[in-house]
Amino acid sequence: MKTTLDACIKTTQNIEFAEELEDLKTKGKVKRSSKLITLTPYVDDKGLLRVGGRLQSANISQGYKHPIIIPKNTHLGYLLIRDAHERVIPEPNNITDTISPLQRWKLTQRMIRIFWTRWSKEYLNTLQQKHKWHTKVDAPKVGETDLLGTNNTASSWTR
Repeated sequence: MKTTLDACIKTTQNIEFAEELEDLKTKGKVKRSSKLITLTPYVDDKGLLRVGGRLQSANISQGYKHPIIIPKNTHLGYLLIRDAHERVIPEPNNITDTISPLQRWKLTQRMIRIFWTRWSKEYLNTLQQKHKWHTKVDAPKVGETDLLGTNNTASSWTR
């Protein structure tokens, strides 16, 4: 089952991230204009595109250190999310469900709290792009205008 899922992910990645995969194979990195640049992606030994990063020496499993990149708005992404929801919060079954409504409400509230905590820690801060760390800016050259060393105060301005 895992091999089939990996094959589906690899196929979807090849369709959605063809340019990025080619850049990684030929140049070892993606272009600065890529939507994946902030993830520092790499291709693992199975050929799957994963998130790189600073967790190399963390004492956690490979899947948590370097999650697989799943393209958004794809059928595969929809199926994976639906599967996770069904495993985490199963649909109530009136015949076999022995959990009380209060326990179910508490379980649902706990899952909502966990979701929002993880969302804010793991995803929300990725929305603010930090371009200054991913774009190269040339240092000032001799002879360029320097406004810091001039008398450029509001009282010296004329109308």
